[in-house]
Amino acid sequence: MVVGHHVLDYLETVLINLIRGGGSAAFETMPIYNGEVFRPLMLFSIRELQNILEEENWKIFEDESNQSNDYLRNRIRINVIPHLIKEGLNPYKLYYNFHSLDDVYSIGYLNRPQYLKVFLPQKIFPLECKWILDGYLKVLGCHPLTKKVLMELYKRVNEQRSFQVENSELIIWRGAKGSLYLLKKNTSLFEEPKQNVRSLTWNTKTILLEENETLLHTWKGRKIKTKIGNKEISEIFREKNIPAPIRKFIPVTEKENQVYKIYFHLWDEQMQDFKRETL
Repeated sequence: MVVGHHVLDYLETVLINLIRGGGSAAFETMPIYNGEVFRPLMLFSIRELQNILEEENWKIFEDESNQSNDYLRNRIRINVIPHLIKEGLNPYKLYYNFHSLDDVYSIGYLNRPQYLKVFLPQKIFPLECKWILDGYLKVLGCHPLTKKVLMELYKRVNEQRSFQVENSELIIWRGAKGSLYLLKKNTSLFEEPKQNVRSLTWNTKTILLEENETLLHTWKGRKIKTKIGNKEISEIFREKNIPAPIRKFIPVTEKENQVYKIYFHLWDEQMQDFKRETL
């Protein structure tokens, strides 16, 4: 799971833990990645995040409760932290006094994600690009980018079209729009789905199929019925911004000689499966 915590959130949490009697462990909270939760914004200073928001012209929507003094976290954010920063406290430096990108190397192999989605600002220098991506690659358990791969990626990252760059460990893909995907090659993502009687297995997940529902071994050129008519499966993958290298592995089934379902949730648990429309 990816969350939006940043270094000011970390500072608030440290102060709350200390108020409640926390010891040295209070400073070691909110790691970049712990095997379940990934906090990519910890890679940026507050100034860098502000620059990104300004350059990309993103709007910030704030919960009204953030200004209420009824909550300890809000009182710390409003009344305490501005004074600490004015006196010279650097939340980013404090965080990295107690955390390291090298910490992710201690994560067990089975707990590492198989892919990550990355946002790269449009106005970014090659060195900054490498620094950001290498942080993500450490979470994946991959080596840093070489200069050759970095420069090939950097040339394409601002183009408004899809591209794919790869090395021996990794496929880097982006559609014409959307996030950049870092896909580890040596994972179950690139294994063919398998059917065993009434069960279907792919990407370390197993599900039960309906009666007479069978796995399609190739869907090239096939269509699935939607509310507005039949649609090419390849078109649906493009609309969903599914990385091109993964599309042929995502399980598609048929029933009664018609395409029945695309199992998107086996790729991303947050996605809904696409089921054939019935009368």
